[in-house]
Amino acid sequence: MAMKKIFYTIALAAALSACDFLSEEPYHYTKEEDVFNIEARYNQPCFEAYSYMFAGYNCCGGAFLDAATDDAMCTVSSSAIHRLAWGYLSEDNTIYSPWTNCYRGIHQCIFAQNGFDKYNTQFAGKTPEQVAALKEQFYHEMNALRAYYEFTLLQFYAGFPIVDKAYTLSDEGEVTNIERNSFSECVEHIVALCDTAAAHLYTKPHNDNAMLGNMTKGAALAIKAKTLIYAASPLYNQAGNTNPLIGYTASDVPAAYPTVTDRWKRAAAACADVMNLRPDGKITKGSNIAAGGNAMYTLVACGNSTVYNSTTLFTGNASVKEWIVMKTAAKNYSLENRHYPPSLSNNSGGGTVPTQELVNAFCKSDGSDIPEPADGEPTVYTGRDRRFQAFIAYNGAKYGSRTMYSRTGDGATVDAIGATTDLSTTTGYYMMKFLMPTLNFNATPATQFHIWPVIRIADIILLYAEAMAQAYDDFNVDPEGYGWTAKQAIQAVRKRSGFNEATDKYFDGVTTTAQFIEKVKRERRVELCFEGQRYHDLRRWMDAETVLNKPVHGLETNVSGATTTYTYFVADPRRAFTKAMYLHPIPKSVLKVNTKIEQNPGY
Repeated sequence: MAMKKIFYTIALAAALSACDFLSEEPYHYTKEEDVFNIEARYNQPCFEAYSYMFAGYNCCGGAFLDAATDDAMCTVSSSAIHRLAWGYLSEDNTIYSPWTNCYRGIHQCIFAQNGFDKYNTQFAGKTPEQVAALKEQFYHEMNALRAYYEFTLLQFYAGFPIVDKAYTLSDEGEVTNIERNSFSECVEHIVALCDTAAAHLYTKPHNDNAMLGNMTKGAALAIKAKTLIYAASPLYNQAGNTNPLIGYTASDVPAAYPTVTDRWKRAAAACADVMNLRPDGKITKGSNIAAGGNAMYTLVACGNSTVYNSTTLFTGNASVKEWIVMKTAAKNYSLENRHYPPSLSNNSGGGTVPTQELVNAFCKSDGSDIPEPADGEPTVYTGRDRRFQAFIAYNGAKYGSRTMYSRTGDGATVDAIGATTDLSTTTGYYMMKFLMPTLNFNATPATQFHIWPVIRIADIILLYAEAMAQAYDDFNVDPEGYGWTAKQAIQAVRKRSGFNEATDKYFDGVTTTAQFIEKVKRERRVELCFEGQRYHDLRRWMDAETVLNKPVHGLETNVSGATTTYTYFVADPRRAFTKAMYLHPIPKSVLKVNTKIEQNPGY
């Protein structure tokens, strides 16, 4: 009954997240059997389970997670994202901690699954077989969703307590003795959930448009692929590690995948399954269908040979074939209001803004590097990777037919550096990606879809390139017949941005696997900027101590009469990343309730 569900909730929250969550409106005052027996209510527990997914547009202090990396800053001085960027993580101040939400989501998934097993739902006009099939889809959506929450825990904390049951008050002793499982056990548990879900789910949501954003076979396969990429990454495969909670140890590795090379091969195979998935649910090895044709997921065309137009991809709807796992939302214009330059916004502006470091990462249109500009020299904004114009706004850039000026001095506007506290850019740049550039707040603004890309096919293709190169120590081979070499996979992503593999200079001088991996890292940085991937990538690669302990920069363009000067300046000198921060701290409130849960090293 309803009270029994609430008891489950309190007990689990006390053990794992140390807070109650009696926020299960609108149905938690209803008897449990009525929730699952009545057609109008049976799917509400599942919908609530989805509500705990993260949307990255304001994930930490109202900012994108990229503002804790060298790619971005938040213009709001009081945002919590600054404390994360400055290395202030502690068990008393976790700043950005998904622990509680993930366990709320996991518990809600299990509660829904228990209800589907226990109660017989009656549907008007449907046979018992049809009802069973529908409930089976929801049941296995919950398995895939549980895998998503567990993968998120893995990203932040490594090993976590695996929860496979809904606890009651009579389980209090068991609950307060839950311990973290090993990293290896957690990886295999996520993989098992994904495999089970993928074997039963449709490739499309079972009710198409009404269920866009729900878990599918491809979603389960993609979560598995990302989990296995992490399992093969340097952070979790450190030589001499003796702590099974934070990564593999010599005595705690999968028997079938005993070496790091084996784990990279396993990850490559999982990525290939996503790339070669067809709408009929079959996986056709070696068909290259991720490039187009009969692919379940494809790289969506963006613009033409000269212009990269990302509005189709990022302000379309969830039916775009690029999307695999996503956080959906109703149409609105809040993202534009927050991240437009102040002169174009309704009553806000700024938000998360790019750094000079990210600007410098975009190469020329022929794939060659643009030399890092010296003080006094302007940054060259033309003749760049086409994604640059679509993702980043600079002084003189256009939002539709309107021009934005972030310059200081003569002709300065509210868009100039620091012109309006917390709203104007702090780097000389504004973000363009995800925004509908033609939205006009001076008229009645149109609303737009802003679907958060948890996993999209470009992400998987780039992970495939990384895994293949690491697995076979050669970026020009496809020994398993998946359909692409590692290099061809990157070229497929770059082709959409206007690069021609025959003339692309991006790989000039690249002869070793290590050099190729650096190209993978840069391509991920550019293609996936502002999508929350870089923060986790830098940690799993163990590059964060090198990259995130440096100041980030901006560019001031100053106009005085006929003279324009360019000054590169330190926009944030306080950036810091400690060794402990490769894993996030488990909240102290959790450890107080359950002393069996071991804290991560360094906290």
